[in-house]
Amino acid sequence: MDLVTADYQHSYSIDVDAKSGEIRSVTDIRYDSVYRAFELPVADPLDGSRTLVVDPHDPWFSPLGWHIPQGTLTEGNNVIAGTQFSLFEHFPLNSVTGGSGLVFDFPVDLSVPSSNSNDLAAITNAFYVTNVAHDVFALYGFSEYANYQIANFTPAGQFLGEGGDPVLVVVNRLHVVGGQTGNPDISMMPGSDGTPAILSLGVYSSDVLDATLGIGKPTAFSNDVIIHEYAHGVFSRMVNGPNNLWQNDAIYGWQSGGLTEGVADFYALMFTQKPTDSALTPHLSGDWLAGGIRNWPYTTDMTLNPLTYEAYDSEAGNTAMWPKTGEFSGGSEAHNAGEIFASTLWDLNHSLIARCGFESDLTELTTGTNGNGAGNNWAMFLVTQALSILPADATFLEMRDRILYADLFYTGGQFWYDIYSTFARRGMGTEADDGLRRDSNGQVVVPREQSNDVTEDFTIPDWLTDPGDGHFCSATPPPPPVPPDPDDPDPDLPTDEPPPPPPSVPMEVDDIGDTLIGNAGDDTIRGALGADVLNGGGGNDQLAGSIGNDMMFGGGGRDTLTGGFGDDTINGQGGIDTVDGQGDNDTLVWQVGAGSDSFSGTDGFDELVIKGNSANNRLTVSESTVGNILVSDNTYQVTAASSVTRVTIDAGPGNDRVTVEDVNGASGVLLVVNGENGGDTIDATGADLGDVRLLVNGGDGPDTITGSSSNDLIFGNDGNDLVDGGAGADTIHGGANHDTVSGGDGNDWVTGGMDNDVLNGGAGSDFMQGGDGHDNMAGDDGDDTLAGDDGDDTLAGSADNDSVLGGDGKDSILGGTGNDVLDGGVDNDVLAGQDGDDTLTGRHGLDLLQGGNGSDLINGGDGHDTIEGGDGDDLLGGHDGNDRINAGAGADTLVGGDGHDTLLGGSGGDIALGGDGNDFVNGNGATDIVNGNEGADKLAANLASEIDNTFALGSDILDLLDAA
Repeated sequence: MDLVTADYQHSYSIDVDAKSGEIRSVTDIRYDSVYRAFELPVADPLDGSRTLVVDPHDPWFSPLGWHIPQGTLTEGNNVIAGTQFSLFEHFPLNSVTGGSGLVFDFPVDLSVPSSNSNDLAAITNAFYVTNVAHDVFALYGFSEYANYQIANFTPAGQFLGEGGDPVLVVVNRLHVVGGQTGNPDISMMPGSDGTPAILSLGVYSSDVLDATLGIGKPTAFSNDVIIHEYAHGVFSRMVNGPNNLWQNDAIYGWQSGGLTEGVADFYALMFTQKPTDSALTPHLSGDWLAGGIRNWPYTTDMTLNPLTYEAYDSEAGNTAMWPKTGEFSGGSEAHNAGEIFASTLWDLNHSLIARCGFESDLTELTTGTNGNGAGNNWAMFLVTQALSILPADATFLEMRDRILYADLFYTGGQFWYDIYSTFARRGMGTEADDGLRRDSNGQVVVPREQSNDVTEDFTIPDWLTDPGDGHFCSATPPPPPVPPDPDDPDPDLPTDEPPPPPPSVPMEVDDIGDTLIGNAGDDTIRGALGADVLNGGGGNDQLAGSIGNDMMFGGGGRDTLTGGFGDDTINGQGGIDTVDGQGDNDTLVWQVGAGSDSFSGTDGFDELVIKGNSANNRLTVSESTVGNILVSDNTYQVTAASSVTRVTIDAGPGNDRVTVEDVNGASGVLLVVNGENGGDTIDATGADLGDVRLLVNGGDGPDTITGSSSNDLIFGNDGNDLVDGGAGADTIHGGANHDTVSGGDGNDWVTGGMDNDVLNGGAGSDFMQGGDGHDNMAGDDGDDTLAGDDGDDTLAGSADNDSVLGGDGKDSILGGTGNDVLDGGVDNDVLAGQDGDDTLTGRHGLDLLQGGNGSDLINGGDGHDTIEGGDGDDLLGGHDGNDRINAGAGADTLVGGDGHDTLLGGSGGDIALGGDGNDFVNGNGATDIVNGNEGADKLAANLASEIDNTFALGSDILDLLDAA
């Protein structure tokens, strides 16, 4: 049985004798994170209740978990979730903390779903769902070349993508009136590779009155809507490649638009499908939000969902098929057409389930009727792979053909009958016409956006028959079906290169293995089925594993060790050893000082682990003459063949030094350096890594870390660390204690973590986040974004056009040169724009705001603020509170706002308006326009003609002030 502790940090697996009741063993399992959420496949609050979800991250595709190491917020490598803040538009701030135990368990009252009190629970749910989406889509082929994460470091990755692009989930308070499509407040902006995506989750209101009254339902609790929007990003990057946006070049006509919406609906259905659902079960997208936001339920029952290919042929005028069209404004064409394609894919899913069975776990690929994969997993996989070879402006039939092609590539065409039959059922059979007009060479001569005149067909190729019991999901699978003569193919298969094969799935062998130990001689030891333990002992031994997850130890001497199939752990130990992990995902271990070994792996994701000892180790990473990674301890060395995908150095508890040199000739590998305990020095200064990616964990102690010239991922962890990212677009997290961090050259992502940190962005357009503590931050060159977060921070944008947010605490903010945007946040802040045309917002607290040189826009916000315009033609607004505004030089505009304000115009021809309250207004030098507005005001002017009690500013100027 299993018991979970009250703080959710441990689970105890207890083995109890069924007869005697005696406890035979207790295993303590520590949990990394806990979320109270609508656990998938629950679609929304109508579909189930929130439950505690424990440790849901995938160890392959989120190897460091969902939170930045040692972080406690809804911020991680894949997703950053919070609420919207005007300075950064859709950038999520005010993320949620789970405390040191990462327990995200917050109450919710769904009787008033749009209440602000539900925000913590809503952010938690959105963070959980989007992270699950990241891990699942990565398994099905949304690889690191294009996907969403700050750093690319999964074992399967070839480190081609830029990184630096998590999904920014904004759980905002903006209301969307029912039926409005294309609204940015419920949307996914995919971004190109290296640019974060923005997933906006607003509040869904049934009508304008509800929206005005603040009544509605947060889409952050609607899992099917979250998956639908996330899937837009998957479609965009897989179809167009990582650097093209679907808004720019993928949607030309109703078919290409329908594909984006239909595939997104299909994925939402797949993530929320349950074992109890039948093919006839009607599914309503957005059921909780609006009783369904589509025109037809998704079901194979064509009396409930009669959609076929011609249903949205605009030339045929079949608008009667869309009973909800009147509720929708712009963009409804793509959503309505998408229902046709989603219905077809949903039919295909159930056809494959009938063939190969159902698996409720989307990450389990080895189940199904005959262990060859369940039908719903195959449907998800084939559709995802088809996207990678789909043209940007495809029609429904072109997507059908790519699914057929993917099946031919991966199964030899085992599912062709099911694919053709389900598409033909909805009018997309053999003789269907997608409306494209081609010349004799097959080239399109009618623009795709005009491909509206489609023709249905409900037939399949006459040579294709139902495989019945002959399918590979049956007990005795036969050869796959043979297509007709290649000179007369049917369908027209694309000429694109096929997608890469999926990652291999480790074999699972549950048999208890054997323990075999050699003696001092030259032994030959072979394992069998099961998880064996093989130990060569002394002498020059030959050890060979078989099927199963084996543990192998070479002992002393010149040993040869081969792992066989299964996830093996192999340690050559002393002597000069040759190690080959062979099949599946192996861990190959080399101990410092144990001889010079050579490691390789044939299939799977193999990891070489270098284990330091308790001494102060000195390790050097370099490249061999044939382009392999070589690690030396200055006496012995280990070589990792190109088949090894990850090299991990665990330096040990001493004060270690790890030097990384040029490895630009080596194949793509993840190099992980863990300093562990002690004051370590990890130095990759100027190293050219080529396709190798560097991940550094400083560990405990005061570490000194210098990154390479490539894009590095660096975590200082505990201790007062000194970190320099070097050249490249680096991601750096200082961790606990007082860290000094420099991003170096490149567009870096730098976070200080806990305690008082010193951060410098260096050259490039950097994002910097102080975290807890009183931080000192400077953007340096480039258009930087600085967020102080908690604590009394000092922030300087420095050169170029920067965005600086103080956050909580009494902050001092300097814009520097360039046109900067400064926001004080909460508490009493000091903001100085300095040079350039700056925008300053005091927000909450008693703030001092100084524009400096340039024509500045300043809004004091709440509190009694002091505002100094400085040089230039400034627009100055006190907003709430009893404010003091001094315009300085230039032709300035002063607006007191609410409260008893003092407005002093300065030397230029100024406009000074007191606003509400009893104000003192003095235009001072030059010819001014003075108006006290409401209240008992005292007005001072050089000439009586300067007082104009009827003067009012235009709405455009007032809007500028309000937006600041």
